[in-house]
Amino acid sequence: MLRSGAVLAAAALALTACASNGGSAGGGGGGKITLRITWWGNPARAKATQDAITLFEKAHPDISVQTQPGAYTGYYDKLNTQVTAGDAPDVFQVDTVAKYAAKNALVDLSTQSAVLNTGKIDQSYLAQGSYNGKLYEVPAGSNLFALTYSGDLVAKSGVTAPAAGLSWQQYAASAKQISDKKLSGTGGQVYGAADDSAATQSFEIWVRQQGGNLYSADGKSLGFTKQTLVDWWNYWAAMRADGAVPPATTTEPGVTGDVTKAPIAKGQVAMDLYGTSTTLPGTSWQYVALPGESGHPGAYLKRSVNWGVYAKSKHPAEAAELIDFLVNSPEAGTAQGLTRGGPVNSDVLAALAPTLTGDDKAVAAYGQYVAQSGHNAAPPPPAPAAQQQIETDLFVRMAENVWFGKSSVDQAAQQFMDQANKLLAQSS
Repeated sequence: MLRSGAVLAAAALALTACASNGGSAGGGGGGKITLRITWWGNPARAKATQDAITLFEKAHPDISVQTQPGAYTGYYDKLNTQVTAGDAPDVFQVDTVAKYAAKNALVDLSTQSAVLNTGKIDQSYLAQGSYNGKLYEVPAGSNLFALTYSGDLVAKSGVTAPAAGLSWQQYAASAKQISDKKLSGTGGQVYGAADDSAATQSFEIWVRQQGGNLYSADGKSLGFTKQTLVDWWNYWAAMRADGAVPPATTTEPGVTGDVTKAPIAKGQVAMDLYGTSTTLPGTSWQYVALPGESGHPGAYLKRSVNWGVYAKSKHPAEAAELIDFLVNSPEAGTAQGLTRGGPVNSDVLAALAPTLTGDDKAVAAYGQYVAQSGHNAAPPPPAPAAQQQIETDLFVRMAENVWFGKSSVDQAAQQFMDQANKLLAQSS
């Protein structure tokens, strides 16, 4: 379930023709090199990235960059077709390093160390762009998961605001207390919390708090037991029964990844477990540690999306230089803001933080909290090639089967475990 993404609006497709200069990946006249770059996201991300690339072109007058932004829907279908045809953009935004590195579709970025500096990027982030010990992608931003809540709605309820140290049981109790207030919000009745039973990124934290990971170290099997998943879905089933979270019919529209359809964005819930790289509409958002983090945190310095260089690029050094600018330049960091989450370069984040206000300032403060010793754990093993199919399709479908009574929790969990392990074995 891609809940850390930006708004997957169709309007973003209109920007696909936007380009600072024309040309093909290997073209360029008069000695000028032309690069192509593509990414998915909402119009705000597209504009911010274009602004940063314009700064890059001013600093590198010998390089022209053709930008190709788009919406998430259909993005990977198009990219996969381009990779198969041998005509992918020089630089592209991706979520899963294993899928493309295993196809030899990415440049080993350690070969570009002369132009791409990773010295100010935490190793936890870099590990998520690595495959078989080699760095193939550089994180474009952070997506630290948080207990996100509306300061206005929680204050209106009179319930004590959540804080670090909250247990899962206390989270459920607070959600029920808010629901019982029967508040009226912009989306109708306000429930205490969103139902995160279909959100793999929230489930991942639950798994890691218990000493597991979503996947095994070799990526050939799941890294948690069936009972862990049964406990997760039973936890949320109890919250649905208590009215602490909305009914499934309210939750379901948001599972597509379109933030505008998420209950928290529509004012239907006061709290949610959400990624900080997502720009929520409205204001007064607050971010605190997830439930159950005391003593054995599951949170980690999680990347939002990565930048990779296409293996068949005719200009891999210049493409890596573009990534270096987007990730390491304070100017580029200011231009992009938090449209891909917080900067992963510590110096860029430090330079950007004083300029932030409102919700962005709250996100940056939470990022600094998670980065402190004792508030995070080591990153998980690199995600396998089957990650997207397992997390955005299979997991969601099985959770929905529970919602609508098509399967019991035990049946859905067994089906998920069997089918996910089969997919992992096939893709290994």
